[in-house]
Amino acid sequence: MTQRYAISPRETAGMLTAELRENFLIERLFVADDILLTYTHYDRMVVGGVQPGTTPLPLPCPSSLKADYFLERREPGALNVGGPGQILVDGETYELDH
Repeated sequence: MTQRYAISPRETAGMLTAELRENFLIERLFVADDILLTYTHYDRMVVGGVQPGTTPLPLPCPSSLKADYFLERREPGALNVGGPGQILVDGETYELDH
């Protein structure tokens, strides 16, 4: 999981395009058969991309979250931008369409 730190408005105002991209743009979001996570210190939000293949991908809990499991102190939101899929939560399967 990569991390992004909060930057003041004054500091942001003086940034060039390359610096803005480095601090705010998440360039790699989807990688086949993997989960990529970015933790941003703005609202302590985690942005992630999941591109499953033929095997399920369990949601990891990075040690930097200081939690026993990923959703211990967070609420999820899921957007499906691919084909039909499933999310398995506590033994219950949720079907997703595009």
